[in-house]
Amino acid sequence: MNKKEQKAQEWFKIADDDLLFAKAGLKESGLSRNACFLCQQIAEKYLKGFLVSHGIKPERTHKLPDLRLECSKIDKDFKELKEVCKFLDQFYQPARYPNGIPFEFKKEFGVKAIQLAEELISFIKNKLELK
Repeated sequence: MNKKEQKAQEWFKIADDDLLFAKAGLKESGLSRNACFLCQQIAEKYLKGFLVSHGIKPERTHKLPDLRLECSKIDKDFKELKEVCKFLDQFYQPARYPNGIPFEFKKEFGVKAIQLAEELISFIKNKLELK
């Protein structure tokens, strides 16, 4: 494994741990706020890991659409993740900070966020031919 691949694996490992925690948290508590936030973080880490695997230092941003666009400069198929990134991106701010705008975290959001995070992971692993 080369240095770029090793750095990417570090991003992926943390994201995989986040996924396990999101699933367990949603299952045990039924609360989706943290699961939604973690899924946004999972997508962010996998997108950044993809960039790192190609020798690109990712921007210091949490905006999934921006990261997806950077990835699409390497592989145009990343356009397929547009709606996934749009959905997950909405959870970064309201899940962490009160901003005066009511946002209800329904359990269905957590379930969908986990499903979409898993789709994004699978997409990127397939692109990098990882198991």
